Amino acid sequence: MRIAHPAQVKVIEEDGTKKITKWVAKVRINNINPTPNPHTTNALMYEACGLLLQEFKKALESCRCLSWALKKKGSGIQVAC
Repeated sequence: MRIAHPAQVKVIEEDGTKKITKWVAKVRINNINPTPNPHTTNALMYEACGLLLQEFKKALESCRCLSWALKKKGSGIQVAC
């Protein structure tokens, strides 16, 4: 059975405010002596993907070539874990 542990990632926003994001760190099957390094990398990658998705959604909203229906579908895209 896989075990998951909560992990908190502190992010400093552009305006200087600090935000704590709660992620789940999974224990990998082949990792007998777990270290936080791979989990930290995963958490940062998840956050980066979320930020890229936000920018993509903004680009869809401002695109003049897309129909309203496609913009609506694009705005519904979410990150799923």
